[in-house]
Amino acid sequence: MQWTVPVSLVNGDYSWQVASTDDASQSAWSDLRDFTVGMVPPVPTVISTEAYRLGAGLRFQKVPNDYEAPVLDYTVTAMPGN
Repeated sequence: MQWTVPVSLVNGDYSWQVASTDDASQSAWSDLRDFTVGMVPPVPTVISTEAYRLGAGLRFQKVPNDYEAPVLDYTVTAMPGN
């Protein structure tokens, strides 16, 4: 069985436990389990941009990798005309 929290959680530490019920009774509660909603890494700093005839160049500084989980990917989105 699976259950998803119906709202977005802010960064922080949380706990959960579960019990089962039927028409006649309820079980004991499970052990308390903890989980953490991690922090979003900061935005990379743009160092320079250059326009070319058929494209553009972008240099940015990597964010420090001192979070619980390492930064695995960066995404750049281009919006022509803006």
